[in-house]
Amino acid sequence: MSLCADNETLSTDLEACAEAQFELKRAALKVDSDDAQAIVYEFFVNPYNGSDEWSGGRETPWLTVERAQRRVRFLRVIAEASGLGTKLPRPLQIWVRENVGDDGMKQKQVGNGRYAGISISE
Repeated sequence: MSLCADNETLSTDLEACAEAQFELKRAALKVDSDDAQAIVYEFFVNPYNGSDEWSGGRETPWLTVERAQRRVRFLRVIAEASGLGTKLPRPLQIWVRENVGDDGMKQKQVGNGRYAGISISE
């Protein structure tokens, strides 16, 4: 039986399953870098243990979605200053840490595999 389908699995195995599924989603978005639809930038938001002072990376997520919005606006300004208009030249992905675990209860300190994605292409 697979790790994700086993009802007898320990919570750490469930986290490993969530992490593996998340990595598959990330890989699917990062196809060939020459593809105009490939994600070039990705940012992470974690309202439980992030900080808006950090870089927004996987290990250093932002605390708020507002911080991610500021980065998107900044990238649009750079595109406009480069003569490309306000449309983003390549799509970007924002991953927001989900606040509910598999058991429906709020979980503040579970692994980083539980993110919902937002793709922005314009």
